[in-house]
Amino acid sequence: MRQPVAWWKWVVIVIGLLIIAVGVGRWVYHRVSASKAPPPPASPEEAAKELEAYYGYPVKPPARR
Repeated sequence: MRQPVAWWKWVVIVIGLLIIAVGVGRWVYHRVSASKAPPPPASPEEAAKELEAYYGYPVKPPARR
């Protein structure tokens, strides 16, 4: 007859599965939220216009290097 598995081994297995499930859930969440995000602005000037519209006052455009 086989020996039953010690209870602490079940605890280790369950905690490991929870860690894996949380990791997969976070990956899926970030993957889905990133796919819904709008694409970044094409140019720094475009980004400055978006910030200006958001804040409601003129924004200094980024300096060209």
